Amino acid sequence: MPWQTAPGVIIIIGAFSLTGALIPPIHRLFKGEKRVIGRDELPPQDQFSVVIDVVGGSAFSSLLEALRPGGRLATSGAIAGPVVSTDLRTVYLKDLTIFGCTYQSPENFAELVSLIRAGAVRPMVSQTYPLREIASAQSDFISKRYPGKLVLLP
Repeated sequence: MPWQTAPGVIIIIGAFSLTGALIPPIHRLFKGEKRVIGRDELPPQDQFSVVIDVVGGSAFSSLLEALRPGGRLATSGAIAGPVVSTDLRTVYLKDLTIFGCTYQSPENFAELVSLIRAGAVRPMVSQTYPLREIASAQSDFISKRYPGKLVLLP
């Protein structure tokens, strides 16, 4: 992971989403103080060396503002919206680096699989439904009221 050895303060946005549910168990790999905020919260400016964002959307620009000069942002989701608007001067004047995080090297993927097998990382299951209640499951999924996974059982 390119930010694995970064000292400083790390903020995780949307850690209770489906994708973000994996981040809290993994965040112990990062050095420095960690904070988790909800996807609707706006972080303070110039406070973080690393931002991990799994939601995107209209708050994306504020995440760049939250980074210290030389900071790094990793993004891997867009549940709050895939199209963002930002001032590019923030990126180059603060010398920021932005990582897209959907593809990982075979080595990083193997490390994640080993963490899952060891039980260090578990998916967050919020609700289970019998298959016959698929309409309720879909309604709950669309409402976004549950963090983590909704599971249909045969």
